[in-house]
Amino acid sequence: VVDERCIGEMFVKSRRTGFTYQILCEMLNDSTSTKNANFGITSKSDDDASKAFSKLSYGFLNLPFFFRPIVKGAEDSKKEIYFAKPSDNSKKSKLTRDTNTDEYLNTRMDYQPTKESAYDGQKMYRYLADEFSKWIMGRSAEKHWGQVAPTMDEGGTVVGKAFVGSTVNALNKGGQEFLNLYNASQVKKRNKVTGRTSSGLYSYFLPAHKNMSEFTDKYGHCWEVAPKEGFINAMGKHVRVGSIKFLLEKRKSKRAESDIAFNEELRAFPMTIDEAFRDELKNSLFNIEKINEQITYNSENNVVQDLVRGNFYWE
Repeated sequence: VVDERCIGEMFVKSRRTGFTYQILCEMLNDSTSTKNANFGITSKSDDDASKAFSKLSYGFLNLPFFFRPIVKGAEDSKKEIYFAKPSDNSKKSKLTRDTNTDEYLNTRMDYQPTKESAYDGQKMYRYLADEFSKWIMGRSAEKHWGQVAPTMDEGGTVVGKAFVGSTVNALNKGGQEFLNLYNASQVKKRNKVTGRTSSGLYSYFLPAHKNMSEFTDKYGHCWEVAPKEGFINAMGKHVRVGSIKFLLEKRKSKRAESDIAFNEELRAFPMTIDEAFRDELKNSLFNIEKINEQITYNSENNVVQDLVRGNFYWE
């Protein structure tokens, strides 16, 4: 948020990280104290965007009254919250012709359908692109980002921030576009002239073992490796193992079950970025597990630069 070269965050995550609620809370805090701003939400489908907005609305309705700005229209609207001067068609209002809006924020929070042109042309102050890797088939999240990113860039000055987050879907179901955006958001590959990444975002990956409630104590520290005597988690439970050992044991059980179960476990709770972008096994004639292992090996050992491409024949 404070980096003037950055349009926002590109967040690769495991399941149940709390990302959506975190960003909604930040948007709620900013919207109730910012004038003349637009706050928007999209998700993997229209229904999911509506549900995310309902969470935002619920948070607003539960704020203390002194934190809730004046709303034009219904406070519990299911489509938008507009902090503006309420309409007054009374005779007294018409006689005084009071058009002063200094006491009102003129700030809007809403959501839009899952389509490529969502929020195109509006100046966005904060934008949540939830489940960005899971857009419904036939609609391009990558193309959408190309249209919405300029709404937060005003003549070379960053005027808004986007929060793009998701667990990774199968590559042919949105995952490849998400991977393209991740690769275009590498902080170490910023343009020397603009100071920005290709996408304008900064990529961030949160490994599963660094964010598990069962292994997090009351101070917010996630114990990856537990001390000998164990520790007390935030729920008051005495825990004797760390998050890494727990995940590895789960993986061992899934591997014994089947390759598909093991692969889905890694995709749902990735400990490395390669695991996060694994493809699903269901629709392949080949053993994707072996291919993924080879891809990881190639990446870690910089094998790619030595590859020779060609056609292979049995001898």
